Amino acid sequence: MAEFLFKWQTLIGGILGGIFALLAALVVASNVRRREEVASGMVVIANLVKVRTTSEALDHIAKDEEVQDADYSGWFSEKLVSSHPSLSVLFESSLSRIMPVDVCMAAHLSLFHEIYSRIEIILKRLSRDFEYFHEYRRPLRPREHLRSDADVVTRHFQRAVRHASCAEDLISKLILSKFSFLHRLRRHIWMTREEKECLRVLREGNI
Repeated sequence: MAEFLFKWQTLIGGILGGIFALLAALVVASNVRRREEVASGMVVIANLVKVRTTSEALDHIAKDEEVQDADYSGWFSEKLVSSHPSLSVLFESSLSRIMPVDVCMAAHLSLFHEIYSRIEIILKRLSRDFEYFHEYRRPLRPREHLRSDADVVTRHFQRAVRHASCAEDLISKLILSKFSFLHRLRRHIWMTREEKECLRVLREGNI
């Protein structure tokens, strides 16, 4: 009987030791993943804030200078050529780490990145236009092309800022908050008014 109990004790001890080791490994892995998510979330949100605050600053300047609606897109795009913030080299890699956290957050971030990348391409083209005009006092391309690009930049920048604002809110709650787990759990039950509005933007595509 003693030998039997000894064998079972050894077996049970081995099983419990394996379970504890597995739990410890899971806790360590969870902590590492949590730190990576927080670090990546901070990188992403810093880039989003730069874009949003640039938009807010230009809107404020436009009101102070009383820029007319008819002239706004040209004024806005010219200002943006010299003042738009470039995304960090770590932005894309940080996106890949946090996007699995939430589907809606991933959608806003993907759309923001896609729209902003297109804006930067057009801004490079407009930069050459403005430089040429300031140097030679005549347009490099037909004015209707300039106007079209300026309208696209202005409209798309507003869309990018809206997606950035929605993503900011979700990153703050689901990743950077001390209660991120509770926020993730809550979103399966109910959403805030802002979260519902952001979801509507994704579904309808209206800003």
